[in-house]
Amino acid sequence: AARDLPELAITSGINVDRVRVLMFVIGSALGGLSGALAAYWQGSVSNESFGLALAIGIFLMPIIGGVDSMWGPVAGALLYVGLPRLLSDLDRYATLIYGVALVAAIILLPNGIIGGARRLRATVAGRRYRRATSEPDDREAVAHVER
Repeated sequence: AARDLPELAITSGINVDRVRVLMFVIGSALGGLSGALAAYWQGSVSNESFGLALAIGIFLMPIIGGVDSMWGPVAGALLYVGLPRLLSDLDRYATLIYGVALVAAIILLPNGIIGGARRLRATVAGRRYRRATSEPDDREAVAHVER
């Protein structure tokens, strides 16, 4: 609530600024812990330890999997890491196939793999798929104005 609907959280008595600072501190502490563990396991850490390929990978994993769910980044990581391993037998064309698959996943599944699976499940069940957003739809807005 503090992230998506701060006005609602404030009216519920939640100190939004405190929650945001607390989440920032927890995230920073987990980042520091992961850096300390990486340094311990590798023996040393330098700027070459974390290159451009890793940054792009970390950026692509949630986008491919979908950021609307907890399992989206996990699914994106499985595809991002698993697909090159599956294509390792195709030495000559592996990079081309991998690149085309990534671009196709981003274009054809704008909500990620998990969002595409949700859409497919809703279509099979005969329901209209509605992407989860923090913004209320028109009916909710009209009901809010009428109150």
